[in-house]
Amino acid sequence: MAPAFQFTNESGLGQQIDLGISVGLDGKLWCIDLSDPYNSQLLGSAVDEQGATAFVTARDLVISPMAGLVYVTTLNAIQVFDIRNPYQPKRLANITALPGPDGEMRPVGSLPALIEQNGWLFMADQGQGMRVLDLDPVSIHLIDNRVVILDKDGKALKTTINYTIQSLDKNFGHAVVEIYQVVKDAGGQPTGETLYRSYATGRKNSGSADIAKETFPLDQTFYAQVIVNKGITGKETKSVKIPFIQQAIMVPDYDHNRKIDDTDRMLARTGDTFYFWINDDDDQGETSGTDIPGSKMAWTETTSSGISNGKIYNYENHVVDGVRDLVDFFPVQLDLAKLLDVFPASQFTYKLTTGGEHLNLVFTKFGPDQAGNYLTGVPTQGAQNDLTEAKILGHVSTLPIAAEGSKLFDLTGGMEFLQRLKTDGKNIVLFEGRSLLNGPLTLEIGDGSDFPLKFDLNLSIAPVEQMFRHKNLIGQEAGYQPVSGSQWGEPDRLMEPQNCPDDICLNSDGTDFVFVHGYNVDGQQARGWQSEMFKRMFRAGSKSRFGGADWY
Repeated sequence: MAPAFQFTNESGLGQQIDLGISVGLDGKLWCIDLSDPYNSQLLGSAVDEQGATAFVTARDLVISPMAGLVYVTTLNAIQVFDIRNPYQPKRLANITALPGPDGEMRPVGSLPALIEQNGWLFMADQGQGMRVLDLDPVSIHLIDNRVVILDKDGKALKTTINYTIQSLDKNFGHAVVEIYQVVKDAGGQPTGETLYRSYATGRKNSGSADIAKETFPLDQTFYAQVIVNKGITGKETKSVKIPFIQQAIMVPDYDHNRKIDDTDRMLARTGDTFYFWINDDDDQGETSGTDIPGSKMAWTETTSSGISNGKIYNYENHVVDGVRDLVDFFPVQLDLAKLLDVFPASQFTYKLTTGGEHLNLVFTKFGPDQAGNYLTGVPTQGAQNDLTEAKILGHVSTLPIAAEGSKLFDLTGGMEFLQRLKTDGKNIVLFEGRSLLNGPLTLEIGDGSDFPLKFDLNLSIAPVEQMFRHKNLIGQEAGYQPVSGSQWGEPDRLMEPQNCPDDICLNSDGTDFVFVHGYNVDGQQARGWQSEMFKRMFRAGSKSRFGGADWY
């Protein structure tokens, strides 16, 4: 009941009554004058949006005298009735879905009880506990476009920004979709924003803006926003900001200069392939190992069943095998800060997958400008770099990416990495190759069962000897023929390397680097020397075609 309910009657005169609301067994909602409880009077029964009799299965109801509204919970909805004229009550809305914590619309479900205060509804939800809803203002809900993803040319992959408007006042003002460009100072810090484009979408409860013809400069920052009643004091309502995100979310060190910069990001945007090798040698500690591809290291493992001994490749033991092994890992920037703002890790799943067991992962504390510090150490004011972090990384566990994919926050250290990424920009991950891969590393973002957002980094991972040329001069005068795996060395490889095309993998400067080992080195030892020298020259930023020569 609403005591001393004030309204204007059909004669235009102010009137005050003790108003009661009742829903009968027939499903009709009635306004009742209870001013004289011994002589109550039915004033009017509610009609629906089309003017026909409204029927409702009520579980609970509450009156908002200030707004002149009644809120009714049914089995699966909230119905809102206008009672400002209690002789002619009318249903304004039948709300079957409400925005969830992630902004997506979710079914209302069963709400057995509710109360109202100052325009706010407090609802008892059997599935989620108490829920709170403000039904007075206009509310804007985005449809499938919480981010705008730009391709390599600055075009939007999804070309419309779609929205719906929920309002009890059907006469809300015009809506516009506006795109803003962020203004930055000389240091790249945001200082403001300027209007870039505006799309009038009319006075409707749903709309869209078509941005298919737009090209957005990739060196600038943009966001979009839906605005209703723009410029009207007290009535202007804005949607959440829709950030524009470049497709290049995962960026490797393409030019292997030990930092990830705009040159690398440009190549990632165009979908360039990053070439690297499988970590299938036998590095140990700081100096041990033959570096011969395909060679295994001794390994002892203690389990509940006892101690077992054997030999395994570096990538198999789930640990970085010393500082010497770090050259076999490559850095990738996971540029997820904006995505985490829109899709928080507490509500969405971030999953890495390659379609097989191809990569292992190590989280780091480096940012893009320090992407190679795990190889060189951290620069100091002294004569020598600080190798502390490199030595720590030289003994950490590696985390295999499963064939079905691995969720970042399920991996050891994953949630801490995402937090560092958000707060400090420390977003570098190291990967090592486990097996042949000629395809993408994919980052998928979704709700755990469905992954509507996907970002790719094209990779080509193969044995290191498929990345450089080789000439065998052993035994030529004696007439011996190279036999793979023998002391006489490997057959010649003089064609363009299969996994390192000259002008793509190396961005060759037209020069050649030929490595010739010392005296009394057999063919297998030469493989180790050549492979390790290629790796170190590659990681040092060499642009020269690499070749190794065996001569005994």
